[in-house]
Amino acid sequence: MTDFLVIGGGIMGMLSSYALTQKGYSVQLLESQQCGREASWAGGGIVSPLNPWNYPASISRLTQFSQQLYPDLVNQLTDQTGIDPELYSTGMLTCQPAIEGGSNSSTIDQAVDWANQYDIELEILDQYAIGQLQPDLTSAISQGLWMPAVSNIRNPRLLKALKKAISQEPLISIQENCPVVELLLEGEKVQGAATKAGNFYAGNTLVTSGAWSQQLLGKAAAERSIWPIRGQMLLYKPGPKLLNTIVLSGNQYLIPRKDGHILVGSTLEDVGFDNTTTEQAYVELKAFAESMLPALADYPVIQQWAGLRPASPDGIPHIGPVANYENLFINAGHFRNGVVLAPGSVQVLIEQMLGEPTSLDCTAYQSISR
Repeated sequence: MTDFLVIGGGIMGMLSSYALTQKGYSVQLLESQQCGREASWAGGGIVSPLNPWNYPASISRLTQFSQQLYPDLVNQLTDQTGIDPELYSTGMLTCQPAIEGGSNSSTIDQAVDWANQYDIELEILDQYAIGQLQPDLTSAISQGLWMPAVSNIRNPRLLKALKKAISQEPLISIQENCPVVELLLEGEKVQGAATKAGNFYAGNTLVTSGAWSQQLLGKAAAERSIWPIRGQMLLYKPGPKLLNTIVLSGNQYLIPRKDGHILVGSTLEDVGFDNTTTEQAYVELKAFAESMLPALADYPVIQQWAGLRPASPDGIPHIGPVANYENLFINAGHFRNGVVLAPGSVQVLIEQMLGEPTSLDCTAYQSISR
């Protein structure tokens, strides 16, 4: 019998499978479509939460832990697969920072307090300093918060590298285009999962199905523990050096890639499991991008896409054992922070699954867990 059945082939599922085999465990990975083609692929790849000072301490701690793990993970995957996920240190500039119901000055105070608490490098920039950092940015930005240590990663390349890495592992069996119909239960024990391709059995089952995890868990999950939020994005390719840094304003952002692509995101739409793109989002995102970086008006949008982010209460992911089942685990509900939180989430999950001391206090991530 396989040691672990992993349901969901996004970044959490593939990275969890990879980590388990490094410890000598056998894994059966089931993916309803193609591995790495849902929310993990659709996101922007910023290796930081947006406006990170607005998040609870549990997210800040997990973010820092995960960021520390990224360089070694990227180097390992690049060496093993020849695919460089392009971890790109660009920094992040937050323009006109604001919190709901608060003034700009109170937000800056909050951000400074947060940075001091977690020993994060953060600078307050005036209009002149912003112009020196990013010359093509609109002159309408008078103040910003600059975090020079923030990176972004090219998440489609990261997922491609992960898929190649796990495909090379003899302890992993991958079944794509294999949606799970239901979990196979025997009392308080999960035997595995039923699919249209047959039943799969394992000693332990891990749900990493993103926005679909709530449906899969059924009565094992609290009501509306995880739900889909559509995010739409645009892509430009004006050429290298037009944008030097991640630029964030409110919930929208511009992300530079090494080869000159610029990503623009994103919408936040509670529309159920509908991942179609809309003209309204196209117009709104294009207007935002060209208002922030006017030179983009000279270039066409080359792609628009949408993904379903797995939202959760307060944006805190569910990581750990599922209540009332002795061998059922979950790693889902990371909302907009799946990529940044992935390495840390997987490590603390594996530690819980194997009964090892955890690198972080995991209490906050166990709202539908024990």
